[in-house]
Amino acid sequence: MKRTHLSSWITWWAALVIACFSMACGTAQAAQKKKQKQAQAAGYEVLTAKETQKKIKELSPKYKEWLTWKEPKLWPTITEDEKNVFLQLKHDYERETFILKFWKRRSYDAHGRYTNFQEIYEAREVYAKKMSLKPYSDMAGVILAFGPPNGYPHPVKKIDCPDHVPIQLWHYERIDKLRANDVALIFYCPSLGGSSCSLAEMKLWPLYGEQVLASNTVVQNRFDANYSGERSEIGGCSEVLELRNAMASSAKALGQAGERAEQALVRPQVSKEALHRDLRMRTNPDPLAMKLTISKVVGPVYSPHLRNPSI
Repeated sequence: MKRTHLSSWITWWAALVIACFSMACGTAQAAQKKKQKQAQAAGYEVLTAKETQKKIKELSPKYKEWLTWKEPKLWPTITEDEKNVFLQLKHDYERETFILKFWKRRSYDAHGRYTNFQEIYEAREVYAKKMSLKPYSDMAGVILAFGPPNGYPHPVKKIDCPDHVPIQLWHYERIDKLRANDVALIFYCPSLGGSSCSLAEMKLWPLYGEQVLASNTVVQNRFDANYSGERSEIGGCSEVLELRNAMASSAKALGQAGERAEQALVRPQVSKEALHRDLRMRTNPDPLAMKLTISKVVGPVYSPHLRNPSI
């Protein structure tokens, strides 16, 4: 009797799980079909991950680099819809028109105020490239999102303590996206040795946990906010107080687990209607198209009556 009862419960739960899974799949499929219809009405299709990778490989180096730097790891500034559209353009003149409108859509805020977003973003991109950073690195993402550090008196400072992993402090006078003044951001090397850690490999704290700055358990405990032991120096390092103040500043600006950073570093909201409208207005002539020749120009016919209206 007990086995029968248990078996019926298992069967009931299995049926419930299958039903919920089917409903979830059905909802996802319906949403995907709706998205496909909207895209097709606007003149493009929603690409699969495999199709996206194939399209990216087919791009020329110029446009491949442009796209790569518009979707860095921390702050992708191109939306999925825009990326879909860009990858399905067939001619370079269409891509150039797309890029012009891409920047234009980001240069006006909700109140109609204009900011040259392209100039700001490209200046930050040049700065990141001069540092030999790649779009996937945390440092490049921070530069593209917040700009280079500009705090006084030391925008960038290295912390070299024997009990810590290699650390860099970036000071900002203000970060508008976080609505915070006098912000210190911390980058650390995940490699304990530190000798092989490049700038591109350094991570932004505290997106990956609070205890990663210390190289041993004793020091990790002293980083804990509830630790009641001696806090003046760790391992004889005089810079630990500056580091601890930077940790407090960074945690306040980004959140204890980086939740505020995740909210600030999301993709921008771009109107789909504006994007679709731009697609429907792709009427620029193809520069490679055959030009029409003019065989004869007909000018105005002279008549004496035109000089004297009374005739």
